[in-house]
Amino acid sequence: MFGNLVRVELIRLFHNKALKACGVIGLFLILFYAILADGLISMGALEIMDMGDDPSYAFKIVLFATSFALAMTIVAPMTVISTTCEYQTLRLAVNFEGTIRNRFKLCLSEITGIVIFVLLLNLLVFPGVLITFLGEPVGFNVLINDDALNPLLIYVGVTLVNLYYCIVVYLISKLVARIPVAVGISVFLGVFEITLLFFGLGITSGIESTGASVPDVVWNVLAFVFLGMPVIVPSIMLAVKYRRTDRI
Repeated sequence: MFGNLVRVELIRLFHNKALKACGVIGLFLILFYAILADGLISMGALEIMDMGDDPSYAFKIVLFATSFALAMTIVAPMTVISTTCEYQTLRLAVNFEGTIRNRFKLCLSEITGIVIFVLLLNLLVFPGVLITFLGEPVGFNVLINDDALNPLLIYVGVTLVNLYYCIVVYLISKLVARIPVAVGISVFLGVFEITLLFFGLGITSGIESTGASVPDVVWNVLAFVFLGMPVIVPSIMLAVKYRRTDRI
């Protein structure tokens, strides 16, 4: 039964209209960065940048990785928000009533489906790299020899970031069940986290500039607030909400 729930979640994610719409936006972003890379190279941008022995190929892969990460940060979370909110507003859960008695199992199956969805979606990074260096086989030597530009590391990094954001927006969407509200809260939370990050880095930099060292506990607290709270707080609120609800 759990496997069927995961399969249903994957079908809903891959067939959601938001995936198609955001996918078009993401494709335009990647194409824009690809054109930008060629334009900057032709204008001599590499002359003022230290990109190693093969600067043009390194520059292209860096811009591709940036554009791909940005595109996936839009595509995956927006698809999760749309799928999760529609699932609740359209009362699709009624199809499982009488079969599912454990809300934790239902949420776990949805999260598992989201994880598989993100893992599969980000596999597009590999054909993207192939297209980026199509006709330029020398570029592949740069990718193989430079660990920092390895497509596998790009895939892992982008996937981990996507998984984090998707889990956060999933929890928010389960709480509010309205796409505009979920998007608004997610964007606000993202801006707030970035502001908090720069504020914390500014304080620690100021402390270190005086010659003092920042205790490890400060970094641990910042990491917990920055990464842990957006997951822990919605999870507690969702548990309270479900505890007060009689039916799925």
